[in-house]
Amino acid sequence: MPAAVALFDDLPARLPGAVVDGAMARLTAGAATLAPEVELLVDAFRVRAAATCPATAVPDPEEAFAWTPATAARTLGLRAVAHHLRGDSGATPIEEAVDDVVADLMADGGDRSPGPWLTQLTPPARAVALSHARRWAEQAVAWLPLRLVGRRELRFLDDDWWRPGTHKRGDPGPGLVVHGRRDITVAVEGRRVAVTVAGGSASGPGLAEVDALTALAGLLCDPRGRLVRVVRVHPASGEVVSVNVTAALVERAVGVVLATAAVLAQAEPAVTPGPGCTWCPRRAACAAGTSWLERPDRRSMGLPLLAYEA
Repeated sequence: MPAAVALFDDLPARLPGAVVDGAMARLTAGAATLAPEVELLVDAFRVRAAATCPATAVPDPEEAFAWTPATAARTLGLRAVAHHLRGDSGATPIEEAVDDVVADLMADGGDRSPGPWLTQLTPPARAVALSHARRWAEQAVAWLPLRLVGRRELRFLDDDWWRPGTHKRGDPGPGLVVHGRRDITVAVEGRRVAVTVAGGSASGPGLAEVDALTALAGLLCDPRGRLVRVVRVHPASGEVVSVNVTAALVERAVGVVLATAAVLAQAEPAVTPGPGCTWCPRRAACAAGTSWLERPDRRSMGLPLLAYEA
């Protein structure tokens, strides 16, 4: 259990509206300079990819997202945490919350939810998926109630979409799109704290840039500028990162967004082999990644030889 941290105390003041207006102006001008012929979607995945191996940031039209126990664990776990924390003082036990969420999704899950995927699984395979979700949710709940108890307003799974000139993504089409995700939003005296729950450790590459993106997207979509702090929780390692939303952070975030958009606009972004090759879905078709994976010194570097050894 991490040491107590006053994450919702001593919150900074809201940023002046001029800071957000300036960010919008720079993003709009930057997008116009790029003049993209396709949609440049800047989100957490692409920000991290652009900071490590730019080639993986560009979508492959032949790749389709597929639900797996690992990819579904976060979605199911977060929904279960929301169900758990929204209860009364006798909150729904987390295992029961996961079962409730899965049952609801299987009964009435949309095309973009894991509901249809869960429905077609065999009972043993579904049990594996549920075990992943329960473990994820249990780790999160072990940390979250200590910080969130007594707060007046909790929101879950908020998506912030912004295009130049609108707070909505709208129909996909050419142009810049900024996307941020707030797993939990806590309201405190007219201000907001965005909480994201992450796996692994807090030292992963590109995570600080993602924090900046979360702050920027939240401000772009809230004309009142109520987001004043971003908190990233790593329940598995017990680490917590807390960042106040400042003018400097917004300026950095604008740079991150425009740099990522520039990578996405390239015809052939650079391939940069490294530790990420271990988990990259394109590693089998990437000569540079395959070569890096075959390096004999990788074990001495403390890195797993295969993805399933991670």
